[in-house]
Amino acid sequence: MNICWLAASACGLSRSEIFIQREIEAVIARGGSGIVVGVADESVSQLGGNAEAGSATNMPRPGCAAAYDLRRGLRALARCGLWQLRRWGRLLRLARALPHAVAHPLTHIHAHFAHLPAVYGCGLAAIFGLPFSVSVHARDAWVPWPAGIAALTQARHIICCNEAAKKRLLTLLPVLAGRTSLVYHGLLRRELPPDSVLASEREPWLFAAGRWVPKKGFAVLIQAFALAREHVPSLHLCLAGDGPEAAAIRRIVSELGAATGSAITMPGWLSQDEMRNWLLRCTAAVVPSIAAADGDRDGIPNIVLEAMAAGAPVVASRIGGIPEAVADNVTGRLVEPGDSAALAEAICALMAQPAMARAWSAAARERLHRDFVAEKNAARWMEILSH
Repeated sequence: MNICWLAASACGLSRSEIFIQREIEAVIARGGSGIVVGVADESVSQLGGNAEAGSATNMPRPGCAAAYDLRRGLRALARCGLWQLRRWGRLLRLARALPHAVAHPLTHIHAHFAHLPAVYGCGLAAIFGLPFSVSVHARDAWVPWPAGIAALTQARHIICCNEAAKKRLLTLLPVLAGRTSLVYHGLLRRELPPDSVLASEREPWLFAAGRWVPKKGFAVLIQAFALAREHVPSLHLCLAGDGPEAAAIRRIVSELGAATGSAITMPGWLSQDEMRNWLLRCTAAVVPSIAAADGDRDGIPNIVLEAMAAGAPVVASRIGGIPEAVADNVTGRLVEPGDSAALAEAICALMAQPAMARAWSAAARERLHRDFVAEKNAARWMEILSH
């Protein structure tokens, strides 16, 4: 398959969207190729067999499809809502640039998120007469955008990366049931540490990472950390990342008092290698997700799978897609979202029972290898899209 992946920005697939990078790399490893197009900034990243793009010629050309038809694209935009016709100028620029960005004919248009990428994706697919599909992740199911939902009705396939998002989507649009599938994201095989590097003894550190936005629940984590430290004075917390809630989070930390506040490290964004090093040595990875005021919530956060791979026990909230990876008292521990006291209790219990923590970690690694390996899941992803 030679695929045009659509995202907000082709150059912005990092940090919280690394799961998209992994999925694309896994598809490429299985013989796929294509380009990533950023619909917000009109950027392009070449992938796989498209390292050499064609030279500019008049439309149409073999780089896309012979059935080039702008009227179909206009109708597809209109079906997303008449107000979406204001996006026609950008869609036209993308349509004219796309054939010159690829060296081989595209066979598929795939959009990540049922927001802007889906709207532009259905328009491009209509213009070039190509099949169109969409990945739905979390926010696009829990906080649906009418134009994006309308774009989904024009898709041949919808792939949800967690069962919670799939159920939510089909509650909104039962008509999509026959074209909606579940395919988990996963880690690439090269990202799975061998058993030999897993620590037998772990340091009294908690590790959490992600965008500092309401649904991540980091304010709850800080409150839970303060409670847990009353029972485990040696406990420390590394809270990596940054985001809109930075000022509020730093204010909460400053109000804890010198002793507890100084036990919290906030290094900003970390590289994947730096995160892996933390996860290989910390006592637990904590994922305190909550439902935001607008209903937004996590799917299966990257940090959950990364912790499972590194042998770090996971203590997390029972929300969104998290329970699909973290089975309570089997591959980790789940608590109710927003309950800082329950989170603190779970952390203290984990630290007091290292044998239990090791058993959870072993079960979590088995589960990861079974269900969350990107290359294995890419085979299913490609099978769905090929029909």
